[in-house]
Amino acid sequence: MMKLHQKCNYQALLDHYCPQETMLSSEDTAAIGKLNHLRHHSNFHQVSGFVRAVVRRVIPHDIWGDSKNEDAALKALDKFIRLRRYETLSLQNVSHGLKVSKMAWLEPPKYRDKDRTQIHTPPSDTEKRRELLFEWLYWFFDGFIISLIKTTFYVTESAPHRNRVFYFRQDVWKRLTAPAFSRLSETLLEPVAEETVTEGLYERALGYSYVRLLPKEVGFRPITNLRRKLLKKSVVAAPLNKAVPAQPPAQQPPQLQKLGSSINSILQNAFQVLNFEKVTDFEDGSLIETLDSKTTGEFSQFSDLAQELAQGFRNAIFVDQVAYNFEDREKILRLLQEHLCNNIVKLGKRFYRQITGIPQGSILSTLLCSFFYADLERTELTHLLDDNSVLLRLVDDFLYITTKRQNAVSFLENMNKGHPSHGCFINLDKTLTNFDVIVDGIKLRQVEDVSNGLHTPTEFPWCGLLIDTRTLSVKGDYTRLADKYISESLTVNITQNPGSGLQLKMFQLSLTSSGLSIEVSLLTPPTHRILKPKCHAIFLDTSLNSTETVLVNVYQNFYLCAIKFYLHVKGMPNCPAGPTHRDRLLIGVIAETLRFAYILIRSRVQSLAGVRNQCQCTLASHQVTWLGLHAFSDVLRKKQTSYKNVLAWLDSELTHPRFKRLSRSLESVVNPNRCKVFARVRY
Repeated sequence: MMKLHQKCNYQALLDHYCPQETMLSSEDTAAIGKLNHLRHHSNFHQVSGFVRAVVRRVIPHDIWGDSKNEDAALKALDKFIRLRRYETLSLQNVSHGLKVSKMAWLEPPKYRDKDRTQIHTPPSDTEKRRELLFEWLYWFFDGFIISLIKTTFYVTESAPHRNRVFYFRQDVWKRLTAPAFSRLSETLLEPVAEETVTEGLYERALGYSYVRLLPKEVGFRPITNLRRKLLKKSVVAAPLNKAVPAQPPAQQPPQLQKLGSSINSILQNAFQVLNFEKVTDFEDGSLIETLDSKTTGEFSQFSDLAQELAQGFRNAIFVDQVAYNFEDREKILRLLQEHLCNNIVKLGKRFYRQITGIPQGSILSTLLCSFFYADLERTELTHLLDDNSVLLRLVDDFLYITTKRQNAVSFLENMNKGHPSHGCFINLDKTLTNFDVIVDGIKLRQVEDVSNGLHTPTEFPWCGLLIDTRTLSVKGDYTRLADKYISESLTVNITQNPGSGLQLKMFQLSLTSSGLSIEVSLLTPPTHRILKPKCHAIFLDTSLNSTETVLVNVYQNFYLCAIKFYLHVKGMPNCPAGPTHRDRLLIGVIAETLRFAYILIRSRVQSLAGVRNQCQCTLASHQVTWLGLHAFSDVLRKKQTSYKNVLAWLDSELTHPRFKRLSRSLESVVNPNRCKVFARVRY
């Protein structure tokens, strides 16, 4: 194997299977910085072809025994390369299709006679041979394949494609990231001598962190890894995570009778523009007040908390299993000061100190950013608020609503001039309005410019919501899914027992969401988790939304659930009991999901947040069931070859006499024009 390794021309194979584009050979770094970086990755076919070619040249054929074993191993290798983020491949999956009897090196000579014919092998020796095979396969993937991929490619996820994994040639990645690293070292970071870091490492509570670049379609996002373990035992913001609440207390906005002008604006580089002086200035204000809110002796009693939580749960038992940690306030503030003002990062082989902004990837980034921009609201934007206006914000995403056009124009002008004291400047390219307006000679985008016909111009998008400017009703915003592959956002469990892991996951989710345990089969996809994101009380409140709007929200949630259900089933191993048993399992999963959906809807409305906001939901269980049946039928009918029996069951349920009147009243809800975005979803 070592001789074959020395003879293998890795560079020639890499250039053949993963060729480098001509543009990257240019020395113009400015042109490289404007490229669509994701287009320069090597696709799965290229990477798989390269790795398999190396395996054929370096791994002796005799190790596999015969060509069928080699093909099975290469097939598992191809599956390994195509794994999405967080997915795993077990040794049992890798060894599937490999016949130990064909591998002569695993067979002791005493079990063959002189004619080289195989004789009986004791079960204990057979098991030992399988153990040796597993050890070999573990080395093959961990010691050879992963090392080969790390040496040749930079493997990363991306911002727009979530869990999909991208492979970049190391030389390509180096050229793509050179301008970004240069800008970081010039604007965000300052170099620090390695001796200085090494000498002060044992005096620092946080050690140092690592920076990596997350590729976007154009540009990169710097991500600070604060969880990576160092040689020195250190604490990475853990005490702050326990001492400071995850979210600042929310305030109830004033109610408006109608919406006039709406503006959605996003700040530029929100996490990178925060200056340390401003952040540390309000440490004695809101942040310290939050830390003081739970000082020693002021913790809520468990009995009081259980009584409050019990109002939103049924058939539930509350157990106090909290391990309370007590920290000194001055110690936490010193830790925060070091975290903000003396953040040391390692970029490549050099050390830097962050001179502006806060670490994007820190457990406190979102919280500190919220405090920072809350201070901006109090000091710079209060004069824009009156009885006819309301300002909402999710971290750095502002939503300004007013019934007076002049107020909206004043808000835009105020935000556009910027606030140097806070380092805040509006991003006009991402600003959205529902009226004609020109700022600094630039005509801002309107809703109809970005809706692409997927929703009406009166539905204003903000942070996953579509707010109707006429009725104030709220829908889920699914437009980001248009022309996207849903499979890139999923993670399918394909280990030795994929169903058992999914069963445990859904059991935990069903307990936490409704207080009820739901028994599911071993091949059940996690549809319970899929239902939850767009099942918030704001989508189900019939006192805020019309009944038809709530029905549309439920149907769209079911439709997305059905798509992900199909993709989960597609990515899981074939059922060993045969197609008939598989169909029975899938029918049971769908029926269980529909029953769970109504329980989940009721639990959302009766939750603490729902009760506090006086949410109401007048939907009946048979309405929810029919909408779910129709959504699964619409999705699976497009893949009807593999779901003949399941579709027959869905059709029989939809035509049941108990749904005869209901189908007519809900016909407008399931109209394809209501779900135009799902026609452009790829799955």
